[in-house]
Amino acid sequence: MVAETVNRWVGRISARRLSSQCRSIAERVAAREPEFRTLSDADLAALTGAYRERIAAGEDLSDLAVEAFAAVREAVRRTLGLRLHEEQIMAGAAMAAGAIADMAAGEGKTLACAPPAYLWALEGSAVHVLTSDDHRAEQAVRRLEPVYRALGVDIGLIRPDLEQAARREAYASDVVYGSLDQIGFDLLRDDMASHPSEVVQRGLGVAVVDDARTWFIDELRRELRLSAAAPQEAVERRAEWIRAARSLSREAGDYAVDRIRRLVRLREPGIAKLRELLEVDDLDPIENAVPLALTAAVLRAREFAEKEEPAPDEEITVKKISAVGVLREYEGVCGVSTDAAPEAEIFRRCYGVTVVPIPSRRPAEGGPRSARAPEHFEEDVVFLHTVDLQRRETASRRAAVLAEEDCSSMIEDLLAEFVEQELHGLPRTLGREDVEDALDRLHRVCPISTTADELMRAPRRTDVAARLRDDVAEAYRRREDRFGSEVMRALGRLVLLRVLDRCWHEHLARAEALLDSLRLLDALGDDPLADHLNAVAESYGLLEREFCRNSVDRLFRLEVR
Repeated sequence: MVAETVNRWVGRISARRLSSQCRSIAERVAAREPEFRTLSDADLAALTGAYRERIAAGEDLSDLAVEAFAAVREAVRRTLGLRLHEEQIMAGAAMAAGAIADMAAGEGKTLACAPPAYLWALEGSAVHVLTSDDHRAEQAVRRLEPVYRALGVDIGLIRPDLEQAARREAYASDVVYGSLDQIGFDLLRDDMASHPSEVVQRGLGVAVVDDARTWFIDELRRELRLSAAAPQEAVERRAEWIRAARSLSREAGDYAVDRIRRLVRLREPGIAKLRELLEVDDLDPIENAVPLALTAAVLRAREFAEKEEPAPDEEITVKKISAVGVLREYEGVCGVSTDAAPEAEIFRRCYGVTVVPIPSRRPAEGGPRSARAPEHFEEDVVFLHTVDLQRRETASRRAAVLAEEDCSSMIEDLLAEFVEQELHGLPRTLGREDVEDALDRLHRVCPISTTADELMRAPRRTDVAARLRDDVAEAYRRREDRFGSEVMRALGRLVLLRVLDRCWHEHLARAEALLDSLRLLDALGDDPLADHLNAVAESYGLLEREFCRNSVDRLFRLEVR
C-alpha cells in the first residue's frame, strides 16, 4: 500500500513539476488554517481516527495530505507556540511525494519531517524518522512529543540503552524516531533471531530521513557490522594462508609487480605453489577468494610498504549492511537535506529519487556549491546495491524459516534439491561409474539403501533422480521416527537458521575479498565492474549450494540427546 501510494503520487506530481505542486499544497493548507483553529483540543485529536476510517473506506492517502498537514500545523501552534511556515509545508509535501526536500540551513528541517510522518502513520505503516545520531533523535522526540500527542498519535524513541522488550514497545508506536545506526543494527539483530519472540521491529514501512545527503552521498561507503569471535579453527586456517603467502618470492618468479597501478599478480610458479600449499586442485578466484585476498595483502605490504601485513583475525563479520542498504529495506523513502541540490542528478541516476529545492526565507549566503561526489561513486552504489539485495533475499528466506513452526515442507524441498545437486552435470543416461560416484557422495551425508545394481536397471538420469529422492526422503522419515517428529521439527528450524547464517557470513567474507582475488589472478577484463559483480553473483550461487548440502548434512548428523 505504501509503495503504491508513493508511486501514484510521485507520477502525478512529477508530470506537473514537483516544486510548483508543493507550493500549491502549501497554499491549500494555509487556506484551511482558520477552519482548524476553531477545533477544540478533543476535536483535533479525534481527526486521526476519522482520517484512518476514511483510508479504510478506500480514500487515497494523498488526497488527505492537505487536511493532515493543516492538522499538524495547528498542533504545532497549540503545543509549541510556533507556526509551520510555507517553506516547511512545501518540504513536507515533497517528502510525502517520496522526494528529497532541499532546505536552507536553519529553516526547521526537524519540524518539516512531522507532517509527512503523520500522514504516513495514518495508514498504519511502520514510520521511522531517521536521524544522523542518537542525540538528535532524542532532541526531536523531546520537542515533538506534545505535537503528536495532541493529534492522538504515539511516538517512540529508539535509544542505545533500551532492552529488547522496551525496543519492541517503542517500535510498536505510530511514529518512531531513532538514528540510522540504532535502527540498522536492530534490523541486523532481527536477522539473527532464533525465535519470532526475539524480533523487535514490526516491519519497515516508510523512512523519513533527516539529513538525507549524509547517508545517500557522504556516508555511502559506511557499513554497519555485527561481529563474533572467530572459531579457533578459522584463526588457525587464516594463519596458514598468511604463511603460504609469505613463502612466495618475486625473485623465484612466483608473482609480478605493477608499480604504476600498485598491483601484484600471480604467475604460474606462484599459482602452482599456492595450489599445493592450500591443498586445492584449482585456484578458483571465488571459492578461494579469502586466501587469495590475504595473499595479495601480504605481497602488497612487502612490495609497497603501504600497510602492515594482515594477521589472523580474532573476529568474523556475521552480518553487515550499508547505510544506504538500510534505507533500501523500506517500502518508501523520503527525506530532507541541506545542500543536496548540486547532487540532484546523482540522486536521480543512482537512487531514482527527485531532489526538490525549497526556496529560502532568507537571502542565500555565498554562491551555489558544486557537486562533489566521491570518485567511483556510481560503481560503489552498484556494488553495494548488489550485496544489499542478496542480504535482503537471504533475510527473507530466514524470516520464512523463522515464521514456520514446522519446517517439514522446506526440509523436503532441500532433500530433493540435495539429490539434484549431487547429480548435476551427469549425462542423461548414467554409466556404472556415474552411479557409483553419485551414491558415494550421497552416502557421505545420509544413510540411503538404494544400490548401484538397482539404479542401473533404469539408468536414465530422471529415473535415478526420482529413486534417490524417494530414498533420501525415506531415510529422513526413519530419523524422525527414531527421535520423534516434534523433536525433529524443533531441531529442523534451528539447523536451517544456523546453517543459513554461517553460509551468509562466509559469502560476506568472499564478497569483500573478491576484487583483490580477481586482481591477483589477473581475472578482470575490459569491464572490471561487470566482472566483479558476476563474481559476487557466483559467490551467492555458492552460498545457495552450500546451504542446501550443509543443512542436509547437519540434519542427518546432528546428535539428539
